Amino acid sequence: MLVFADHAYIISPLTLDHDFLLHYLDTVDENILKNEKKTAIGDGIALAYSLLLRQRGDENRGQVIMVYTDGEHNFGRDPIEALAPIALTGIKVHLVGVDLEQKIKEKQNVQQLIETIVDYGGRYFDAETKDDLFAASAGIDALEKGRVITREYVQQVPVYHWFVLPAAFFIVIAFALRVFPYFSNYT
Repeated sequence: MLVFADHAYIISPLTLDHDFLLHYLDTVDENILKNEKKTAIGDGIALAYSLLLRQRGDENRGQVIMVYTDGEHNFGRDPIEALAPIALTGIKVHLVGVDLEQKIKEKQNVQQLIETIVDYGGRYFDAETKDDLFAASAGIDALEKGRVITREYVQQVPVYHWFVLPAAFFIVIAFALRVFPYFSNYT
């Protein structure tokens, strides 16, 4: 998860742990980008793409970038230029317009961004209300079904010696102290 305004910032690393992600989502508020007034959609897309490239395995199936925005691109890297290398890799980009005003939706650069995303295999969702936002997320979930395979490595290393060695040491000390009459009554 990342946020963008004048610049893009990573909030959470890539994860399959939804509870972890929701925890980091709670840290995002109006103060996190307080002094930034622009919308750099292209920087956000480019940063998300670079994160996916670092985690890329043999296959890139199931890699998706979801962009939620409440404004138009007006700063930083052009989002259409940022989408060009992503389209070559097969990674889909979906755009959710969160409470976009009608005059912003009608602007040529916004329409061109939506058309480019759709041309590259992504979808555009218009979310005017909270229910629309949940419907957009559910729609993306329905589009991007896949199998997630995780590997868990368990290393079983005995650690009993950390307890046995000090216990044996104290037992030896206890028997050694029995030699002295003062300690024989206490052991």
